[in-house]
Amino acid sequence: MEEERGTIGKLEFPLPECRDEFEAACHGLDLKCAMWDFDEWLRRKLKYEDPNPDEDILEAIREHFHECLSDHGIRLHD
Repeated sequence: MEEERGTIGKLEFPLPECRDEFEAACHGLDLKCAMWDFDEWLRRKLKYEDPNPDEDILEAIREHFHECLSDHGIRLHD
């Protein structure tokens, strides 16, 4: 019995004029992983390190980071 194949998505870019868009599409998962790592670093700093004056700044950075991601339709935590 053959396994059914799901829907296929295909992106095409006219090169070289759309090189930046092509690179962004090719490295999208890498960028998401980098953002995930940064978010996790902020979370660990806030959760596990001794309280310090920078905690409010870190929390504000993390909140703004999440707002920026949301504004661009990026969800790190699916």
